[in-house]
Amino acid sequence: PDLTSNATIGITQNLLSGFGRRANARFIRIAQNDQQFSRSVFRQKVIDTTSKVISTYYDLLADVENIHVAKEALGYAQKLLEDNQEEKKIGAAAQLDVAQAELDVANRQQDLLTAQNTFEQDSQTMKSLISRSFSGQIAAVAIHPTDHLPDPHVSDIPSLAEALKEGGANRPEIEQSMVNLKNQEITIHATRNALLPTLTAFAAFSPQGQEGALGAALGQVFHNRYPGYGYGVSLQIP
Repeated sequence: PDLTSNATIGITQNLLSGFGRRANARFIRIAQNDQQFSRSVFRQKVIDTTSKVISTYYDLLADVENIHVAKEALGYAQKLLEDNQEEKKIGAAAQLDVAQAELDVANRQQDLLTAQNTFEQDSQTMKSLISRSFSGQIAAVAIHPTDHLPDPHVSDIPSLAEALKEGGANRPEIEQSMVNLKNQEITIHATRNALLPTLTAFAAFSPQGQEGALGAALGQVFHNRYPGYGYGVSLQIP
């Protein structure tokens, strides 16, 4: 009996639906964009955290100034109360003046307590921002700002055009929106491509062999004794 053997090498190529990088690299391109999106989200978190730390630190500087002002105001109120009490003793001030001065001292004490409480709250906020974990030991640490509020300058505030330009170039939210638009564009192109008819070109090379022994039949295949060729196109319209 004769033994038949063959080997086939073929290629196919989509010419309409499934043709091109847009159709075949869709998920790779989206994954690459998602990596850029993740980096942008991380950068946004760093910017937000840094901005909160800087803003909270300036709040602490303002709190220190408020405490200083409240202490000075309390000192003036106490001095006025002492003067009114002395004048009352000699009849130069009425009891109403003393009562008003006492009320003013109480108000200034309340202002001082409010300023001190605000400083403590902002201190705890700062600790929570710069610490990975907030414990009782960290909560007990005192913060003493060593800087002073800077004097404002006109150049500190950019013009509207400069602010819009800088924001458009550096804001992560804009970058993330652009990445989402790119992914949507990739998906739209892939969907449109999938709606096209399926036109496929194909070609095949198929050497064959036929002998009474298996080795001889395989030898005819590898030596291309009886080559076979095929090619064509197929069209499917959805």
